[in-house]
Amino acid sequence: MQGKAKAQAIDQGTFSKSQTKTTVKDDELQSRTKTMSHVPGEKPTKSKSKVIIPLPEEQ
Repeated sequence: MQGKAKAQAIDQGTFSKSQTKTTVKDDELQSRTKTMSHVPGEKPTKSKSKVIIPLPEEQ
């Protein structure tokens, strides 16, 4: 099972966007998010995060 989400916004020249991908693999839920924002006249700011959550065993 997989899911993807994307979003972006512009506010008075400031630009930002994010991207999230979520998957269920074996006995884990994995979610990865990448974000980027840019203010005019400055360097873009980027970040990545990854979360792995073990799923409970079925009984």
